[in-house]
Amino acid sequence: MTIEELKTAIYNITKECFADTNVMWEEEQKAVNPGVNLVTLKLLNVQRSTYFIETYEDDVVQSQPSTANIRIQLFSKGEKRKVNGGTIQVNTAVNDLIDFEHYLTSYYVVEELSEKYDIEIQPGTQVQDITAVLDTAYDYRATQDIVVTFTQHFTGWAGIARKDWKPTASGGGTSELANMQTGYIEDVEITDNIEKQGE
Repeated sequence: MTIEELKTAIYNITKECFADTNVMWEEEQKAVNPGVNLVTLKLLNVQRSTYFIETYEDDVVQSQPSTANIRIQLFSKGEKRKVNGGTIQVNTAVNDLIDFEHYLTSYYVVEELSEKYDIEIQPGTQVQDITAVLDTAYDYRATQDIVVTFTQHFTGWAGIARKDWKPTASGGGTSELANMQTGYIEDVEITDNIEKQGE
């Protein structure tokens, strides 16, 4: 799994829960109308294991267990409630984000992530109310970090070979590197030339 594939998986599972809410990666936030509820996602860091598992199919494949920390922020307008004949606005951000945590650790999501994406999610921090440092465009805000466990796969002698290869968006890699031979010996014919004793 690549980092972009991981981000797509996290977005999909988040959007499935917040179906009627804007969900986006934090760098896209400027494009959103602040008058509606919003969930933002931010990839904080990726850590890879020191060692990897190497296999060989059509090419050498290195599999590296990895973890990614992702920050989830819920921006909410809260909920209007009637009190003593009047109406007040109630901060539900923490409650709503805890509800999302229950969803992430549910049987449904655990099975979905395992079978469809081969990843696992665990809470990394407690849900926190950060309304006090809120942007004035929103009434309430809560945040939580999650830890995602997944496996990165690297193919080829130079580690960048993949189906329909092309340079990265930043211009990394060349076709020569992507097509570099692995150094493994293939299709070797073994002939038995051992003479039997007495012949």
